[in-house]
Amino acid sequence: MQDEIELHVRYEDFHAQHDHMSKTLHVTGICHIEGGGFAAHLEPHHEPTANPLKVDLDLVLTPSGASPSVQPLDWRQAWHDDRHPYAEVDFFVQGITAQAPPVLDIEDVQ
Repeated sequence: MQDEIELHVRYEDFHAQHDHMSKTLHVTGICHIEGGGFAAHLEPHHEPTANPLKVDLDLVLTPSGASPSVQPLDWRQAWHDDRHPYAEVDFFVQGITAQAPPVLDIEDVQ
């Protein structure tokens, strides 16, 4: 049986914006992974959310011997109407045990 490893990750410059010009929800941030050796990316969370004003994203941390300890994140989702579909972004860490980034309020950008 493999021991569970807890990874220490620090989060910096996390932002979420509704861009009305490009009709996208844009989430960015930087993960500082203690010791390196992991790649990081964002993808949609596959379990349904109970809150229709919240978008859930998975922060996927994958072992990778060549990865630097600083991992920039950039995720975009298009939407096709004028309503403001979400108010916040919540994160779930996948792959390794680590603290998730804090919930983000989504900013409106015209």
